[in-house]
Amino acid sequence: MKKITMKEKVLKFVELHEAASFTMIQRFIVDTKFGPGTYDSARQPEWVYRREKKTNVKELRNPYRGHFCAAFSGSFGRPGYFMVGKNRLVKTESGMYKVVRG
Repeated sequence: MKKITMKEKVLKFVELHEAASFTMIQRFIVDTKFGPGTYDSARQPEWVYRREKKTNVKELRNPYRGHFCAAFSGSFGRPGYFMVGKNRLVKTESGMYKVVRG
């Protein structure tokens, strides 16, 4: 039996929803890797400096926020893993991601 890559799991997830936001995809990846509900239950209070208020405020933040960004944006001028190949994600003008199958 052939192993299904995380990229293929993400592509199938996005196809199931027809389009998905970055946060939806991120939640799917975290929950797939660490168990259902992990992304949402990880939110915790954290002090954050708000420039417009010129003060520190306590906000609920998710430590997983921003993980897996390189799979989208890549590095060293190259596109990320999810964005290349004949089967890939493409970002629409609305900011949602859709699947292209080649």
